[in-house]
Amino acid sequence: VITLDGSDRDCNWRESSAAAAPGLMPPSQMPSLTTDTWVNNANDSHWLSNPGKRLEGFSPIIGNEGTARSLRTRAGLVFVDELLDAQEAVTARDVQDLLFSHRHYGAELLLDDILEICSQLEATLDVAAACGILSEWDRRQDIDSRGAHIYNELWTAAGRKLMSRLTVPFDPADPANTPRGLDAGDEETRAIVQKGLETALSKLGEANILPMARWGDIQFAERNGERIGIPGGSGFAGMYSVITARLNSKAGGYTPIRHGNSYVQVVTWQDDGTPDARAILTYSQSPQQESQWYADQTKLYSNSEWIKLPFTEREIEADMIQRLVLNELNTRDTD
Repeated sequence: VITLDGSDRDCNWRESSAAAAPGLMPPSQMPSLTTDTWVNNANDSHWLSNPGKRLEGFSPIIGNEGTARSLRTRAGLVFVDELLDAQEAVTARDVQDLLFSHRHYGAELLLDDILEICSQLEATLDVAAACGILSEWDRRQDIDSRGAHIYNELWTAAGRKLMSRLTVPFDPADPANTPRGLDAGDEETRAIVQKGLETALSKLGEANILPMARWGDIQFAERNGERIGIPGGSGFAGMYSVITARLNSKAGGYTPIRHGNSYVQVVTWQDDGTPDARAILTYSQSPQQESQWYADQTKLYSNSEWIKLPFTEREIEADMIQRLVLNELNTRDTD
């Protein structure tokens, strides 16, 4: 936290002739990166937009450097690195698949350690059953995933404590993969996991959510009485595909959706230079319940589908739904 002493003139806003306006920081002192490789940012600092081209030496008021990154930032770095290692060229389709894979990086990083701890617990039958479900979980928060809610509530209850007990410390030379690791032999770590699982099952039980529930049945948006399953989950827990909703016991699930993926777009260019854009507006175009566009794109997002955006005049004309013309009397003529 940076604080300024208002009685000290050294804390006054600085003025630079290179800035756009008095008191602003000049562009030369702000981080930027132009590259023909790749960049990634997940609401984090500038430092690791590309680990091979680090942005360092800037004012801490812009963002911190040389410190551990969020699990969501690390997810993006790891996923992109995996994609580049797997093939020589990355296509727009590859990026679409990455964004909508709904992989849970936090679980990929730590669930094996948690399951090892599970095997050592003298736990109740309910906790043992929950551990069994987690062992079969696909480590995604797709609409068909089962077990995601158990991990979600475990992390809500115990995530911060577990992150403080990771055995491999942060290494600035390997920031995408550190810190990591839980010690299954540590008594306090085992106690945190057991208590977290008990709390998770208690909260899910209060909401009448079964341990084997399907994620799309318990995280949903409601449109005119219809529940639409929504993939994605907590960025704090390690989801790159972020959707935020609190557990609503009365509704029996995670709803309403409050934050996260909203307008998602992937753009490439065809050989003739024409843009090829795929996108989705997750909450749909219209807030009007009677509109045919009140839920259409939300349903597409539920199934991880995309819309091809028209760009050329021909594409726009072919995609035309209606044309409104205001005449001199300010009345509407519709074609």
